[in-house]
Amino acid sequence: MQQELMQAGEKQHGLYRLEPSLYQTLTKTPFRQSTAQPVVELTLPEPPFPQLPEKCGDIEPDPKYLPQDGNPYRTSVTMPMVSRALRGWLAPYLRSRLARHQA
Repeated sequence: MQQELMQAGEKQHGLYRLEPSLYQTLTKTPFRQSTAQPVVELTLPEPPFPQLPEKCGDIEPDPKYLPQDGNPYRTSVTMPMVSRALRGWLAPYLRSRLARHQA
């Protein structure tokens, strides 16, 4: 039984084997060296922007909103800014202080 399998295996392998001359040609020939490509410096293309260069100038901010006389803070505070600050840090602080004393 095993002899039959071995013979069948030899027959199958025999079908896919290469001729010795072809095998020699494929395995023993030196690889082709790639020809040196000329070095081309790659650069980025010119950007299409700004399309309207006249609108890209320096725009001065409104002096009303700038700090005045070296003061690094805003000159005006609005009610939404105050309520946000109170919600953000004052309300949690007061809640923590009150909860500590009630317990």
